[in-house]
Amino acid sequence: MISQPGCNGDLVWASAPARVQPGAPVFIIGIMNRCGTNYLCDILRLHPAFKPPRLVVEDYALKHVDLLIKYAEQTYRRWGHGKMPIDEQTKARLIGALGGGIVSFLGEQLDTHYRILTKTPSPDNVDKFFMLFPDAKLLVLVRDGRDVVESAAKSWRRVPKPYWMRQWALGARSILTFKEGVGRGLEGSRWALVRYEDLIERNEETVRRILELLDLDTSSFNWDQLPSLPLRGSSAHFGDEGHLNWRLLPKPNNFRPVGRWSNWGALQKSMFKMIAGRELIRLGYAGDSQW
Repeated sequence: MISQPGCNGDLVWASAPARVQPGAPVFIIGIMNRCGTNYLCDILRLHPAFKPPRLVVEDYALKHVDLLIKYAEQTYRRWGHGKMPIDEQTKARLIGALGGGIVSFLGEQLDTHYRILTKTPSPDNVDKFFMLFPDAKLLVLVRDGRDVVESAAKSWRRVPKPYWMRQWALGARSILTFKEGVGRGLEGSRWALVRYEDLIERNEETVRRILELLDLDTSSFNWDQLPSLPLRGSSAHFGDEGHLNWRLLPKPNNFRPVGRWSNWGALQKSMFKMIAGRELIRLGYAGDSQW
């Protein structure tokens, strides 16, 4: 903020000019914790357009935007009491301006020649994304709920598995509502649904698709480092610490993050089917309930 004299000689405060980052901001939204948002973010940082932020690593920028939408709607209604006619486009611009403030804050954590890349392991309010960030690109990351539950249970052992099953189901419903609602018709141009399993099993093909969506030069990507990208926050490999941590660790040869649920017994399978079975099928991770 800078001070400058007002019309009556008093000092007033004006915001410094917004920092402008090159290219549309990129938001990664995960279905829930342990779905791989760190991994996807580390992959994209193999491109020179991106760099880790200096302050906020997981920003939860969408978590409470319903409060901003409520503010904009109430303020818009107040404007309507005046003599000037105010249309819906004015309200949309106000909401976009609020989102622009968030983007400006995120941009302050980077040098101006880097592009904003942000991640949150929660899809709360994803249906409001394009209202606040009309110029941004969105990557929605999903992962097989059974593997997510297994990973979360190993990471936070005091929390029972049914809790994580419910969290995954809620996240899946939010994403499906977005995909079939406001995101419909924009997939492939403004946003993409990314499967964690594709990042593991069809690595280069999936990364190229993402880079093209983000309008990034694929020749500038560090493809040589992609296969040996270190682990961060793995629930199976803790290194010397013996517990969950976020240090970069070399990827062991036996790293197999897909299919960890395969040792589940009948009771766990039945419980997951009851809590999140429909969402598992709707996201394409099962053809029916006979798995």
